[in-house]
Order: sequence, then C-alpha cells, then structure tokens
Amino acid sequence: PLFGTLALPILEEYLQKNPPWMVVRNILYILGEIHCDSCYSFIKQCFSHEDKRVQVEMISCVAKIGGGELVDRLLDGLERVDDELKGHIIQFLVENFGSNKKVFEALCRLVEGRNTFSARSKNRLLGAAVAALRSFPCNKSIEILLRLQGEYGKISGSEQILQQIDEVLKAIGPQLRHSQQNRGEKSEGISFDD
Repeated sequence: PLFGTLALPILEEYLQKNPPWMVVRNILYILGEIHCDSCYSFIKQCFSHEDKRVQVEMISCVAKIGGGELVDRLLDGLERVDDELKGHIIQFLVENFGSNKKVFEALCRLVEGRNTFSARSKNRLLGAAVAALRSFPCNKSIEILLRLQGEYGKISGSEQILQQIDEVLKAIGPQLRHSQQNRGEKSEGISFDD
C-alpha cells in the first residue's frame, strides 16, 4: 500500500510474461491490498486462469478493489470461473447486493444453464442458487423453484435439494404475499398456507 500505483507498471509487465500461478496469485493479492481500480483491465483474464487458486484470489482482489463496478465485475467472473467457485461469488453478491436486479437476472441465467454444470459441483452450485433465490421474493423466483421441484422430484437421490427448495418456497411465499398486499395488489394464486 505504501507504493500505491507506482508498482502497477511492474506488476502488469510481470503478468504479461505468463508467470507461474503462484506469482499471479501474489500479484492479485498486492493489487487487492492497494485497492487499484485501474488495474482491472489487465487482470480480468485471471477469472478464467487455469489454476483455481488464482481464480479464488481474483475474486478476493475484485472484492477488495470494490468500487461502482463491483457487481458487474463479479457477474463477469461468475460466467468465467470454475463451477466450484461460482457459489462463492453468488453468496458474496447476495449478501452484499441482494436486491440488485442484475444479480437476480444472472442467478436466473445460472439456474437455466444448470445442465452445463460439472458433475462434481452441480448439486452444490444448484443449492447455492436455490438459497440465493430466498433474497428475491417474486413470482419468477417461485416459478423457477417450482420447475426445479418438479424436475428433481423425478430424480432419485435429490432429497437434499428438494428439501432446500421447499424451505425457500416456504420462506418467500409469505414475503411475496405481504409485499403484494402492501402494494394493494391481489395475490396471483400461489398459496402456501393451503
């Protein structure tokens, strides 16, 4: 932090030389510590680095840098990082920007693309997406959850994800009815009390 942006040209030059993963990770750590917003243009490719440890540090670096483009940068990373790390980005986005429309749209796209998830991380990632939908009590969330419930109800060994879907439906149903009543709107026919 004492050197600030004076170190940027050197760090950028090192990144262009294709250094080992450990060097890339350390450079990302330094850039995160100096909160260098202008460096994003030359580090954004690290979201798709072949080593997951670099991807983890990239997520951390972008979060430390912050700024007005944080959501867009993390959403960009969500599309490019390894499936095992997508859950971390989802959790960070929902915890910090839970009502952001862009976050909700990205979450919907993620759930729709669930068939492209790697086999080893599919259930964990889908579970993170389902849990994140709790922050968005709206009709579209309920539609997605009901569709998932119907799909996974036919697959044996899906008890955990089905239980999670059921818990989120029970949580957002009353929230949705309450917000619609406050706006003077009629409920659209989904009643969890029944």
